[in-house]
Amino acid sequence: MLLPYDVHSFAKVFTTSTTDMRKFTPYSQTSISICNLTQGAGVSKDINTSTYPPLMRVASGEWPRWAASEVTQCQWGSGTQPGNSSNLVSSGHDTGLNVRVKVCVSGLEEENCVAYGSNKKPTGLLQKYGKPGAISVRFGLMTGSYAKNKSGGVLRRNLSRISGNPTATASLNEF
Repeated sequence: MLLPYDVHSFAKVFTTSTTDMRKFTPYSQTSISICNLTQGAGVSKDINTSTYPPLMRVASGEWPRWAASEVTQCQWGSGTQPGNSSNLVSSGHDTGLNVRVKVCVSGLEEENCVAYGSNKKPTGLLQKYGKPGAISVRFGLMTGSYAKNKSGGVLRRNLSRISGNPTATASLNEF
């Protein structure tokens, strides 16, 4: 997944006791900040995420505005951004932990994994309430895009029922 450092990045602060921090992370600090981005040569929808994988940067201390700077986010610096000396991953300026997420892995399936053909995918509220016989849910989707970034985005799906559509529009029954 591409997380360009142009206001798509996000920062989270985790504050707890040292004992609890060690239960969830390899760090012994009582406060850490995590900021996610894709570091690369500029910001482009065509960036190769094999070469420039999504990164998770981890800093000691509380940095809630690490991803709130005007131009670039999740960078090492000063002010609202932690200095490189706060970097808990390594001392390199352009470093972070590579982020790869797998879901519905055989033998480790979550409760909400459902088979779609030969693949299993997680389900959520749309699938739960969109099943035939459940409440009548209508769904439409509009998202931002690189091509239409200043004109409201792109309509991905017209508003329609999620399931129980007539045969002529049965393709709309997919999630």
